[in-house]
Amino acid sequence: MLQKHFPNEYDVESRGEVIIKGKGVMETYWLNCRHTSRSPSHTPEGRRAIRQDTDLNQQETTRVDDTNLLEHMKEPLYRQYKQGVEQ
Repeated sequence: MLQKHFPNEYDVESRGEVIIKGKGVMETYWLNCRHTSRSPSHTPEGRRAIRQDTDLNQQETTRVDDTNLLEHMKEPLYRQYKQGVEQ
């Protein structure tokens, strides 16, 4: 969404796909840094995007150490989920 509303302003890194309740499998991203010093709330587009996305700000995320997580699973959870949806 940042890439859509604010192209080239943020450096994001894919964190992979996760299952989102009520949405299905979605790709998620880490926000690494901002390239510009101008606040998005100072632009009409930024104010509109911020108002539209206030519900997203209510969600809390926690980064976990998942370096060994996939080693313990035979098949990643989202693949199992995708296979179930496709059938």
